[in-house]
Amino acid sequence: MINVRRTKTIGFLTISVLSVSLWLSGCKPAVTPGPTPTIPPTSAAAPTTAPTVQPTPAPENLADAKDLQVWIDDYVHAYGGKVAFGGAEKNTAQLLAAVKATQGSFIERKKIKGSETLFFVVNGAPLAIQNGLAWRAILARDLSDAVDAQFALPVVGFALDNQNYKNTLQKRK
Repeated sequence: MINVRRTKTIGFLTISVLSVSLWLSGCKPAVTPGPTPTIPPTSAAAPTTAPTVQPTPAPENLADAKDLQVWIDDYVHAYGGKVAFGGAEKNTAQLLAAVKATQGSFIERKKIKGSETLFFVVNGAPLAIQNGLAWRAILARDLSDAVDAQFALPVVGFALDNQNYKNTLQKRK
């Protein structure tokens, strides 16, 4: 059975609350619109920024390689401070000057894994490789990847008795 007295009380309260809410909302002060602010027109258009274009960097020249002198110095030092080049013996400074003057004559192109690679070569010995855009010292793995590339490499005496060296030579034949 539904309690009729309770239902009437809840209904009365609901109507009372709504009536009071409407009455209070009617007491709110009226808002009168004021003058509309005017924005003066500008004669210049808003500045636009053009997209920045990054040019593709050019490969580093051999003469500009930061370690060029180190590679040449190590090479010349390995031969006792002088190397035969161009019909004369040259020290580090003389060979460095020759490389900077005619860098193209010291660069050899070889194919490694199907792509052309540049090597810095003095008297047939590779001293550096162009890796991407920059030159870096040559590593043994660079030479092992260059299966079809022929270089004149100096052989250190202990290598002749080294079994790994002998095995590598046998694999190449």
